[in-house]
Amino acid sequence: MEHIPYPHTVSFPVLKKDKLAEREYQLSHGLPTPFPLRAKYRGTIKLHGTNATLIFRNNNRTAPTFQSRNRIITLSSDNHGTVAHLSGAGIVTTLANEIMRIHGSRSFTELMVAGELCGEGVQRGVAIACMERFFCVFAIRIDGVWVDMAKYASVAVPERRVYNIMNYRTWEVEIDLAGGTKAVYKQMTTYTLEVGKRCPFAEQFVDAEGAAIVGFGEGIVWTLIPEERHDVSVKRELVNFKTKTEAFTTGGRKPKVPLEAGVSERAARFVEYAVGERRLEQGVEYMREMGKTVEKKSVGEFVKWVAQDAVREEKAAMEEMGADEKIVRTLVAGKAKQYWFKVCEE
Repeated sequence: MEHIPYPHTVSFPVLKKDKLAEREYQLSHGLPTPFPLRAKYRGTIKLHGTNATLIFRNNNRTAPTFQSRNRIITLSSDNHGTVAHLSGAGIVTTLANEIMRIHGSRSFTELMVAGELCGEGVQRGVAIACMERFFCVFAIRIDGVWVDMAKYASVAVPERRVYNIMNYRTWEVEIDLAGGTKAVYKQMTTYTLEVGKRCPFAEQFVDAEGAAIVGFGEGIVWTLIPEERHDVSVKRELVNFKTKTEAFTTGGRKPKVPLEAGVSERAARFVEYAVGERRLEQGVEYMREMGKTVEKKSVGEFVKWVAQDAVREEKAAMEEMGADEKIVRTLVAGKAKQYWFKVCEE
């Protein structure tokens, strides 16, 4: 079966830049403009774990394909025990049946259920890392159409530690991408900092002593709420972005670049900003997910992933800072190699 990757969740500056450019292109070419620049977005708690997706095909509700972020996984080639956790006890069938009950249809060609596997041994530095492993559903796509998750909050099997992100704290903001966004971004940042200080998801659970699990959270994912007049037959990509606390950002604080700065300095400042400890850690996580051994001969693949991830996620900042991509990639390679060799020696 073909691996169908779950869409990457970009930062707010990237989303804004891309959607404004998309709207300008549509208008200049006389194309329909189905994406609303002014819309409401729902914030849900961003869980720090490992991405996992179930793909059901041709109305088969018992045997989905299991995926991690980057590959198909099985019981014999699992990712942090995702398949093991979701197999048995009719979990996958229960999820599929509940989705189709809400959808009001008996059949589908493709059903995607996306979520995060979290808990002990998956990640560190957050409150949910203290919890027994669990899976949390956060997005559903039926025959190419992403649904409004507010209507699918019952898609869960809590007695088997399969939860739904809509049953925990949410936020709502209205964003006008064509207008001023400074105030709303400040508000989203305030909400995000609150999550960073005390994870609203974790504190709904208790530890072995019966006390609420209190600790740090990662951030918030903001997803476009479909407007009532939107025709769902017009397939729309998943429109969302993330705001994360400083501890979980993949870069640092974006520096101001002097006007007189040369191409090398601009590239160096961008790399310093975009390639922080967290992005490098994610690169190591990717290598392990893909079954790559942590040894020096694998450095090329590690460097390639880090460079592509930094350029993709921070393209808007790279252009704003006037950093040349070719020089950036060269500098990233040096930094990533040094980090990889250090990890290999640990």
